[in-house]
Amino acid sequence: NVLLHEKGREALLSLGGVPLLVEAIDTDDDDTQCAASLSILNACYENERTRQALVDAGGVSLLLNCLSSDSARVRAAALGALLNAAATESCAEAIRDGVVETDDADNDADNAMPAHKMLATLLNDRDGLVCARAAGVLFNLSAFGPDNRMALLEDGTLGIVATALKELANAMAAKSQPPSEVAFRLQANLIGVLLNTALNPNCKKEVLAYGGLETLLSFLGSTDAAVQALAATAIAYLNDKAEYRPGSPQSKLRASEGAAHQTFRKKHFHATAGDVTGNGDSGDFNGDDTNADRAKQSATAIDDEAEETPGARSMSQYGRLPRAKVSATQDSESKGPRLLQEQPESFTLTLTAHVVPEQVEEAYEELPTPLPSPRDE
Repeated sequence: NVLLHEKGREALLSLGGVPLLVEAIDTDDDDTQCAASLSILNACYENERTRQALVDAGGVSLLLNCLSSDSARVRAAALGALLNAAATESCAEAIRDGVVETDDADNDADNAMPAHKMLATLLNDRDGLVCARAAGVLFNLSAFGPDNRMALLEDGTLGIVATALKELANAMAAKSQPPSEVAFRLQANLIGVLLNTALNPNCKKEVLAYGGLETLLSFLGSTDAAVQALAATAIAYLNDKAEYRPGSPQSKLRASEGAAHQTFRKKHFHATAGDVTGNGDSGDFNGDDTNADRAKQSATAIDDEAEETPGARSMSQYGRLPRAKVSATQDSESKGPRLLQEQPESFTLTLTAHVVPEQVEEAYEELPTPLPSPRDE
């Protein structure tokens, strides 16, 4: 509970307490696991250094193993810790490559399930908070790079997410009462997964194949503002370019010239053999004869597959996009992956009251003891 406040989180780092919390997870006691997991949840809230310390201490693998616990409280607490930790790339990669140790009662053996599949399985958990937080971990996991998104695609997790969201949309349409707060969180987190994965071309195709666009459209009428905003953004991403173009401010790739100018220039396709005329399209777009002469000199014969090669179509056939349009739609500062953070949570224990029977079958008999008793005085 000390970690509910920023000063407590900073004190934990200065005292080197993260490895101790990780050691506390490695126990069979549900209350201890729950308390340690919630402590990590609070410690990782908006704290980059704590998340890195968690990875260095090997805490991600222990938290993943808690997902196979029989206790819903332990599963929810561990998922909350993983959710906040996954807001850092190193933690997200550790979860992506992690496994969950599960007990196979039939074979009396330990089986290792990939973390993705376990998270996808927990989307159908009986506990609503477990479902919402499992979707939240996938939400943050999909925010970092193409490797994480492709991992969700290749193991079928993305398809499970799209299907689960579609089922929620159908259930929402069938019910007259508004969803609960936890149900809204689950909807928002599942939509967030589709939003982030839509930045990858292959993932975008998968989402569209599962009818993701139609599902997202149904959430535009949601009464929850977060669900509505995420759905609108995900729809925009599905209908926009898949990744940032080289040279854009958010792209890791850099170019010597601005992104808009690069795309604008690439639309000027090379001249084809059919375009090499005195007044061909290749030399007319800038209005000088120098470009036309240069196009004639560089023109070559076109083979049978010319229509599938760059430069096969003239400017009159292809056209070109205005610079302002290219810049506005593809290099918006607001475009990019989204992240989620779980608010700090307090931990409480319930006092168990022991029931004393009113009657017993046999009379109570006090056992003799060699120790002195106040009754002897």
